[in-house]
Amino acid sequence: MKKFKENFLKTIKRLIFPNHFLYIVLICFPLLIYFGEKSFIAFDEGYYALQGKWVLDYNNWITPQWFEHVQFDRTPLLPVLIAISYKLFGISYFSAHLPVFISTLVVLYFTYKIHEFLIGYKLRWLSPLILITTSLWINYTHLATQDILLVAIEIFGIYFLIESSEDANRFKVILSSIWIGLSFFLKTYMVVIPFIAICPYILIHKRNLLTKKYFYLGLILGFIPVIVWSILSFKIYGLDFFYGINNKVLSLSKNNTFSQPFYYYLWNLPVSFLPWTPFCFNGLRLIMKNYSSKKFYFLFIYPLLLVFLLSLFSTKIPYYSLQAFPFLAISTSYGLLEFSSNLNLKKKRILNKVLFTILFIIIGGFVYFLIKKNNIQEETNFYIFISLLSIIVLISPPLLINIFSPRKLSLFSFLIGPYLTTLLVVQTGLLSNRSPAIKVAINNLYDAELISDNEIYVITPKDISGKELSEIIKINLYSKSKIKRVNNPNEIKSNQLIWVTNNDVKKFENLTTKFKSKKISEWVLTEKF
Repeated sequence: MKKFKENFLKTIKRLIFPNHFLYIVLICFPLLIYFGEKSFIAFDEGYYALQGKWVLDYNNWITPQWFEHVQFDRTPLLPVLIAISYKLFGISYFSAHLPVFISTLVVLYFTYKIHEFLIGYKLRWLSPLILITTSLWINYTHLATQDILLVAIEIFGIYFLIESSEDANRFKVILSSIWIGLSFFLKTYMVVIPFIAICPYILIHKRNLLTKKYFYLGLILGFIPVIVWSILSFKIYGLDFFYGINNKVLSLSKNNTFSQPFYYYLWNLPVSFLPWTPFCFNGLRLIMKNYSSKKFYFLFIYPLLLVFLLSLFSTKIPYYSLQAFPFLAISTSYGLLEFSSNLNLKKKRILNKVLFTILFIIIGGFVYFLIKKNNIQEETNFYIFISLLSIIVLISPPLLINIFSPRKLSLFSFLIGPYLTTLLVVQTGLLSNRSPAIKVAINNLYDAELISDNEIYVITPKDISGKELSEIIKINLYSKSKIKRVNNPNEIKSNQLIWVTNNDVKKFENLTTKFKSKKISEWVLTEKF
């Protein structure tokens, strides 16, 4: 017991006080935090943020809700984490994103540690920086969704799985398997895909774990939250929770709105991994030639097998591939290091021509934008301007350094552009203030004292459209008042406020319009008389 305690404290100390990871956090901090005005988008982060709010409003910590009705389409882990954050720090944008912020730091740390374990101490800081400056990763880092949290749980377990040697202590062995149950509690059957992808590695290189009782103890401990949640749900709702989750999985496995052909990730993943895609391909090529089977598995086979298994699933969404990104980032760092250290004069000239061509096209597009900008809406103007400027910032540093530096091109010249581009995109609010119109409208309502903090009601149509759903989610998020759903105005007293869709407002004779705005295009605030 004493030895177990010493090993436990030693492991925690290593996790909390890493050697150089603090520097990575300081460098990445401006990419993780936006200091300006923030707003939610409705899908999916607004939905999770709202469900976290409803956990507190309805005091239901077991099942996610849609207004007063329970929703059995997912487990409650993320809404509960958001609700805990709300409890501790108040209901705000920051609180809703805190679980994802912490998860991002966890992923960056274990990417750093896995790089160290598989490739070595040299440039172990490079992989986390590459990861956080990929286009899809930085996008979902600023969304209050399940995806980064899932990767955090998986990479945590995979790190200890890699580290668990024949004589590994019990604590490491438990941690090498506990992630499976925790991932199931977050994403249910989606954990099957990374589990299948990891199985060959366990069977070939870690068979000794299958003989250790603490490996199975970790499996059991990981599934305890699922088991407890299932028992509580069964006692209250019967088997409805089970049918709900299974129906959700079945609907995603069949043809639906998100169904894509088998080859979807062949083009989507390289686009999602920009601007590092060329170096990633170079890294995978080199790893295939130079690395032993154990390291080769996680740097090459695991991410590609993961993507292959995702391709077999009917529903294909870009963020599913995020599970492979930390390992692709490590391969990319290897490819980037090799490319920059072997960049001769001939390669520099070719690189110059490619960068000049891209820059010429971008500047041409920018000039066209300036000429035509009077015909474009102001908000679209801003997005186009920032997008073009971001690409110029991305390309310019390596090009300028390449031109003026007679020596070999430094590794940092490739990092400066992606870092500054990511910084520009984050700090202009494109990733944190995506949909401010409804927030402004609701705040103006309260500032003008057109509504108080008392309860407000909403009548939702049976066949609610995507835009109506999106707006009512944001209306609920920004309202200081609790919004209850009713079927018709007869259920409430006179002088009560009711949100009604534009299409339905004429159906009710005893309602008068109190507030209507272009910023809330699908809904009208009415008052019963």
